[in-house]
Amino acid sequence: MILKFNPAFLSGVVNMPPSKSYLHRLLIVAALSDKSTQIIGKSDAEDVLATISCLRSLGVIITENSTGYIVNPIWNNLQNITQLDANESGSTFRFLIPVIASLNLKSCHFTGSERLLERPILDLIQSLKAHNANIEYDQTGIYISSRLSPGRFIIRGDISSQFITGVLFACPLLNGDSEIVITGKRQSQSYIDLTIEIMQKFGIKISTTPDGYYIAGGQVYTSPYFVKAEGDWSNAAFWLVAGALNGDIIVNGLNLHSTQGDRAIFNILKAGGVNIFITETNGVHVKQSVVYPFSCDLANIPDLGPILSILATAIIGNCTLTNIERLRLKECDRVMAIEETLDRLKIHAFTDVNSLTITGGQMQGATLKGYNDHRMVMSAAVAGSVVPIILTGANAFKKSYPSFFEVYESLGGNYETME
Repeated sequence: MILKFNPAFLSGVVNMPPSKSYLHRLLIVAALSDKSTQIIGKSDAEDVLATISCLRSLGVIITENSTGYIVNPIWNNLQNITQLDANESGSTFRFLIPVIASLNLKSCHFTGSERLLERPILDLIQSLKAHNANIEYDQTGIYISSRLSPGRFIIRGDISSQFITGVLFACPLLNGDSEIVITGKRQSQSYIDLTIEIMQKFGIKISTTPDGYYIAGGQVYTSPYFVKAEGDWSNAAFWLVAGALNGDIIVNGLNLHSTQGDRAIFNILKAGGVNIFITETNGVHVKQSVVYPFSCDLANIPDLGPILSILATAIIGNCTLTNIERLRLKECDRVMAIEETLDRLKIHAFTDVNSLTITGGQMQGATLKGYNDHRMVMSAAVAGSVVPIILTGANAFKKSYPSFFEVYESLGGNYETME
């Protein structure tokens, strides 16, 4: 898909869809629960659909209604031999590998897209193999059989928090107590906190230790019957930055006290002098503003990197984004993609080992690429509200926000499909 954008002031109200980070986790713990669960909030995001598809392949019965999903637990219909496809969803893949290893299936072949299978996974596999899981890995995916044993799981913290989330999901199901020991520098701690918050909603007890977590085995995920998915701060960031650059936008449906790490976008914009405030109805209102130089550590909020790079183009001075190394391990090498995008927009950027410094200025119209990365596509669209943009490979937005361009148009966004 090729889209052509013409500059346009964006104005109006956005009601945020559910967070895919939240929905992934709710669907999985509901599937592992003792009774059925009604999840309020649903999504057509491709990543969420991948999790639903994989859970159904395992035997989970998930039905949709007008408000969300009814999830019936896996235990009465567990499929002993199965094949799963995570498509492009790293969360689906990394969350479910430890869960599958805990279920004692006879055979499971777990695959995904070529890019997904290239992303780091060996550290997680090695940790699980040290606990009796029979896991083989080749270019077609992962083969899992035999049951995971409890014990002391040693996992690096600097590769992906999703490894830790997957093991956290599995440990309560094991027939003994477990400890997760996180080595090295932790990345994306906020996503681990979100996992623990959701597990606790389903009655699981987790203790924090100096190096990680202690989880008693033999626990039961106890369904709360009804649970609501929060609005998505990660995707709200695109509208909040769009408002700051060239708009007047109110975003509704967000939990202002959320554990979601990308809630940090509010404070980042505030620190940059953006006119952003909470409405009387708990919406977030942002207006076109002069943006001042800011610095931001992306260790816990890597998904904000692409849109913050677009925000940084508007400042007078420099912006520095630090702890960027994990951006190279996403749907694309986002550091490379951001550098190339800014270069095409005639914005100077300099990268060293673990930081990106951007010198603000006047963006110039350009032809940009989507890099098969939803966050790069949506960031380019925000740039397109300020300067003329032609965007190639725009399809990837469906991964997390299928209605993005409908909302963009409703706010006055001016774009057309060229191909």
